[in-house]
Amino acid sequence: MLNLWNPSHLAFGLSLLTAFVLGIVHGVTPDEHTWPITFSYAVGSYSTRRGLRAGLLFSLSFTLQRAIASELAFLGLAPLMTLVSGNYWVYLIVGAVMLLGGRLILSRPRRRPKLPDSPPGAEVSLQDPRPWIPAVHGFVAGWGFGAFAILIYTVLAPAMPSAAWGWVPGALFGLGTTFVQALAGAGIGFWASRRGLDPVSL
Repeated sequence: MLNLWNPSHLAFGLSLLTAFVLGIVHGVTPDEHTWPITFSYAVGSYSTRRGLRAGLLFSLSFTLQRAIASELAFLGLAPLMTLVSGNYWVYLIVGAVMLLGGRLILSRPRRRPKLPDSPPGAEVSLQDPRPWIPAVHGFVAGWGFGAFAILIYTVLAPAMPSAAWGWVPGALFGLGTTFVQALAGAGIGFWASRRGLDPVSL
């Protein structure tokens, strides 16, 4: 029977299903690598398609990170990955990456239109966010840990039958989150486009 509160001593197939369902729950939960981040990328993309792409890039790179970390946990490195002091360093690194990303965006030359001189209905051409930014962001942010990561690293991954399967709980967890993130990214991008707001207003 599926038990998200105490997912220990489960059958192999049920362990994998638990990892995926935990990923879905994680995707709905607001934190530093779920829908609030997708919201910012999707709104900045101004469309359903680009919002979906940004959400997928962020979440798939997060999935790759969780698969790697899950394999490392199977190999006995879970205690190192769940150290509280180590988590502080992860957040410092994530913050530094976000700071550098912000500086990169601000350092690019921007052409601001002179709105009073613009003819009515004139479109403003803005450059889309670079597609690799959400991918790097998702991979780096994934190294932080919380209750969900602890369950994957200390309960589900070590319960796999061999090292060949050690990465699977993390990957399924990431795919569950990706499923929610893709829907959120597309939905938010669709909402932004349906509101009829131009990029400057957004």
